[in-house]
Amino acid sequence: MEEFTPQFTFHGFRYAEVTGLPTAPVKDAVTGLVYHTDASFTAKLVTGSAMINQLWSNILWGQRSNFVGLPTGLPAA
Repeated sequence: MEEFTPQFTFHGFRYAEVTGLPTAPVKDAVTGLVYHTDASFTAKLVTGSAMINQLWSNILWGQRSNFVGLPTGLPAA
């Protein structure tokens, strides 16, 4: 087993590509590490719409990931 964890950087990713292996790895052979601030949630929103609930969850997790150090993903002023 081989592990790779960056020590002095972090960034988000949507996809990961693993190449150079003699056979394809099984799906659970690759694990992503979630790195975010440990701030507790202070708001809760539950609606009758699964799409709105998922949007709210995406917003909260986007904020959590951006609250590490300096906010990222913001438009230039």
